[in-house]
Amino acid sequence: MGIARYRVRPPGTAELPTEREVLAEAERIRAAEEVASFGRRERKKALEVHRFAEQIAFALRGAPRSRPLTVLDGACGKSVLSFVARTLLLPRLGLRARIVGVDESAERITTCRRIARNLGLDEMEFHAGRLADVPLPPRIDVAWALHACGDATDQFLARAVRAHVRYVLCVPCCHPKIGRGFDALGLPASGRLRARVGDALLDSARFLRLEAAGYRVDAVDFAGGEVTPRNLMLRAEKTASGRSPADAAARLARLVELFPELGR
Repeated sequence: MGIARYRVRPPGTAELPTEREVLAEAERIRAAEEVASFGRRERKKALEVHRFAEQIAFALRGAPRSRPLTVLDGACGKSVLSFVARTLLLPRLGLRARIVGVDESAERITTCRRIARNLGLDEMEFHAGRLADVPLPPRIDVAWALHACGDATDQFLARAVRAHVRYVLCVPCCHPKIGRGFDALGLPASGRLRARVGDALLDSARFLRLEAAGYRVDAVDFAGGEVTPRNLMLRAEKTASGRSPADAAARLARLVELFPELGR
């Protein structure tokens, strides 16, 4: 397979990849994985990636184009998002990037390296290990994570905050269960209702932690429910124009007082 090259467009003239283009690129990435099949699961992932790519384009509209960015892909899996971003999206935005993928599965990291090699993407790198522990470049400009399961989302957000990453995009998945605090609020003893409230509470705590760290944060539906039920994205930018970090920290403290498990 040929080596992918950057073709840089001036800012403001980018035409974002279409759904059809992303599906075709996902098939090419699947072939680079050295797997012939491209089934329903792979198509669903490609549609998620297409919607996520739209949010990346929105978030990075003010990103510097005078130097390459460093991107962290947390809990990267097979890194379909990062491969599509590297080959289709970032060049159209006029952005260059060094992309660093991290996943706890050594098998998935081996797959990522094989895909990168077959696509000629030598500047992408992948590391096996926990997000909390893997050595990373001293400067990270962008961090994204698509469906980081359970506490991998919290590891990812904590690492991004600690590294003072300017742009953070995260779609949580498989929320840990919250078991305490519901009775004090008088919520019904319904497992289904409490699970839904618990998901919202956990994402609210994540939202407030980002605000308390100096980020302007939005919670957005990044894709339609027909694409994925895990549809909520936390999109954040480190900026002086966000809400008061002190107010966010106070709100988070009140939330943790009611639901101690949110303080983990």
